[in-house]
Amino acid sequence: MPAPYGWALSHEWVHAIEHASFLLTGCLFWWVVFQPTGRRRLGYGAAVIYVSALAAVMGAFAAVLTFARTPWYVEHLHRTAAWGFTALEDQQLAGLIMWIPTSLVYLAAVSFCFVQWLETDGRVTSQQPLDLPPPSPEPSYVVSSMVS
Repeated sequence: MPAPYGWALSHEWVHAIEHASFLLTGCLFWWVVFQPTGRRRLGYGAAVIYVSALAAVMGAFAAVLTFARTPWYVEHLHRTAAWGFTALEDQQLAGLIMWIPTSLVYLAAVSFCFVQWLETDGRVTSQQPLDLPPPSPEPSYVVSSMVS
């Protein structure tokens, strides 16, 4: 959102609130995923879907940012020259950073939750007795006195 971003850059207190909101929402997201117990904790299967969904959305946004043909944030036009980048190159680099390293973080979290899910399911299954039907009694063989 370029316009609110530009407003945040021009007002230091808005910029601080912006970053605080990023930190808070990020902490809340991961707290729900990795909270050890409690009602707000997701099951491991739900956590796999939850993290995968965010990874897909963020990956799509990062791809659009990376492959944009024009810079979205005009506020960076004069800031990127010090680093030897054009504004578009800076935006593409930001998109790649959002895409590749964060995808690895999401992949690690999904993998962890998936392995925990399998281990938890294995422990539950091994602890519960199987609901097998009772064994049938041995058939009784009666020898009849009348043999033809």
